[in-house]
Amino acid sequence: MTNFGKIFKKVFPSWYDFLTIRILKTREVQVFYIMDAFGSFKKYFSDNEMSGKIERLIKGLDEKSIKTFRTIYARLQNYPDSSFKQFVPTKNNNIIGGILDEENIKFDQLKIKKERKLLIKSHTIHSSSFYFFHGLSLLPSNVSKYIEDKNILDLGAYTGDSLLALKDFNYKKIFSVEMSRKTIEEFEENMRKHRIDNNRYKIINCAVSNVNKSLQINDSGSIGMSLSVTQNASSEETIEIEQKTVDTIIAENNIQDLAFIKADLEGFALECVQGGINSIKKQRPILSIAIYHNPVEFFEVKPYLESELSNYTFLLRRLAHAKEYGACHAETVLLAYPNELK
Repeated sequence: MTNFGKIFKKVFPSWYDFLTIRILKTREVQVFYIMDAFGSFKKYFSDNEMSGKIERLIKGLDEKSIKTFRTIYARLQNYPDSSFKQFVPTKNNNIIGGILDEENIKFDQLKIKKERKLLIKSHTIHSSSFYFFHGLSLLPSNVSKYIEDKNILDLGAYTGDSLLALKDFNYKKIFSVEMSRKTIEEFEENMRKHRIDNNRYKIINCAVSNVNKSLQINDSGSIGMSLSVTQNASSEETIEIEQKTVDTIIAENNIQDLAFIKADLEGFALECVQGGINSIKKQRPILSIAIYHNPVEFFEVKPYLESELSNYTFLLRRLAHAKEYGACHAETVLLAYPNELK
C-alpha cells in the first residue's frame, strides 16, 4: 500500500472500506488457482494411492456431496497451484466442473452490511458466515434449531464475524478461540461497537491442535494465519502462546450443552478433531469443519470422524459463490450432525 493509501485508510476508514469493496466488485475474480501454502494437493495426489482415499471420503455421502467432491476434485487436478503464479483466466461458462448450486448465489457485502447494521469491515463479511451461516442454513430445520439456548465453540474466531452472523440462532454463549492477540483486539472492538453483552461470549487466546504445549508464533493478525507457517517464525511480532486440544479447551472452560463446533484453522482441521474427539463423542454437537486448506484435511478428516463417531450424517458443501475467491475450492466444508436430531 502506498503512503497515500495508508493515510487515507487512517483518516477516512469508512470511505476506505466502501471504496475497497466497490473496486473489488468491479474487478471480480477472473482467474482460478489452487492454494498450496499449507500443502500441495498435486504432490499429495502423486504420493498417494488416490482411489482408496476417494472411496473413503465419498462413502455414505448424499448425491449433492458427491457432486461437490467430483467438481472440486476436477478443479484441484486441473487448475495450477498458486505458488506457480500461473492463474487461469475463466468465465462462468467454462469453470471446470461447472457451477455448484451453492456457488450460484448472489451476495452483496454492502447490502448485507446495511441490512444487518454491521459495523465491521466489509471485506470480513463473507457468504460462508453471513449467507450460509457456516452451513447451518443447508441443514434440516430440526437440526439447525438444536443450537437454540445451547453453546457454540468457534475455533478460528478471527474478528468475531461468526458471532455476529449467528446471533439470530439464539445460542446461549459462544466460546471464541483465536490465537492472534492482534486479531483479538479487533474482535473486542467489534463487540463493543455492536453492544454485545459480555455474557454472550468468551474469548480464549490459544492455538488449536492435537497436543498441549507452548510455542512461538509470528502474530501477523492476518485472516490466513496458520500454525503451519507462523510457528518457527522470527520477527518483532513473535509471541509465545499456548497450543491446546479441543478436549482441553472444553474442560478448562467447563463448556456444557455444546451444540455446534465451527472450525476454520488454516490447515489444522485433522489435528483439531483428533484433539477433540472425546468431547465430540460425549456431547455430539453439529460440526462445520473447513477442509480446503490442504489435502490432508480435505481427504482425511471425514474418514477419521466416521471411524470414531456412530450415527452421524456427513455432508460436503462449498459455501461461496463462484467468483468470490480465486481459489476455486475455498470455503469447502465438512458438515456433520448426529442422526437423533433429524
